[in-house]
Amino acid sequence: MFRFRPLQDYSINEPTRLVIYDNRANTFVLKEELRAGEEFCLSFEGLDEHLDYNFKIQTKSGGRWVDRVNYARLLPESETKDGIKYLFYPRKGSDKLVVVFQAINRKPGYNYIKTLSGVHANRLYIKDEYGGDEATRSSYYLGKGRSFDIADKVQRLIAELTSSLKIDRHDCIFAGSSKGGFAALYHGYRFGAGHILPGGPQVLLGNFLNSQSEESVHPPILNHIVGGLDDESVDWANRILQKVILSAMAPYPHTEIHVGHREPHYQEHVLPFLEIVKKAKIPNVTVDLGDYSTHAELATHYPGFLRARVESIVRGVNYSVAC
Repeated sequence: MFRFRPLQDYSINEPTRLVIYDNRANTFVLKEELRAGEEFCLSFEGLDEHLDYNFKIQTKSGGRWVDRVNYARLLPESETKDGIKYLFYPRKGSDKLVVVFQAINRKPGYNYIKTLSGVHANRLYIKDEYGGDEATRSSYYLGKGRSFDIADKVQRLIAELTSSLKIDRHDCIFAGSSKGGFAALYHGYRFGAGHILPGGPQVLLGNFLNSQSEESVHPPILNHIVGGLDDESVDWANRILQKVILSAMAPYPHTEIHVGHREPHYQEHVLPFLEIVKKAKIPNVTVDLGDYSTHAELATHYPGFLRARVESIVRGVNYSVAC
């Protein structure tokens, strides 16, 4: 359900017109005129399955409708009874579900919608705005004070959706980069997904979030998740993912991690992860090494990797990987 609130969301207290454009059909599907302060709700069930729409807001000037808020993507955001926000893009005839987690962002949102647009799979994007830090509101899809309440709610959302779609857990593909990569690993192994495709994931979460930089947004996130910044808290956070991996049961996910060969996450997180799965004797783990050296370059290299791997899995095609 899309809820249009001109006054509350855009501070527009005058008559408006909501315009919705179908990007696939190249045509307008709605031009709804509203009184000052009036709200409008649009059911996504009445739109095409592709859900590739933009919307804009117009107000009158000189007797003509003129653009007041330029075109933006119309996002089919829903919310569970537990308060977890998500986007779901169905794909008729598909027995696959791609679950995508977001990276750290000062404005929580959704990643890789355009990257995966058009793939023959159902797609679920889960937002993370459940943390206590003012800068990013990141919970890492875990919870507050070592509680894992958010993690439980996220698992419930995925379980309920797969059940309603009659999709087997092993036909699920979990993905995301950076924070989203950590979440893909954590929730993928905990859920028993068939494939996990993380990009530049954090693994030793305590080490990563316990930044010594005064400008870093990370320590408040760690404090929210663990309840402290002392050595014991850092160590506890470092073991979150390891505990999930060690408690995972066969059949294990096919996991391929994308990361830059010279990027610090390779040495500081990916190599420790390989040691964890080796200790647990978990198979089907490979690494795709990119030719770059900074974490920021994930934004350039990961989308192509993600699209190619998802399409290969959906088609049932084996792909070559670098170990």
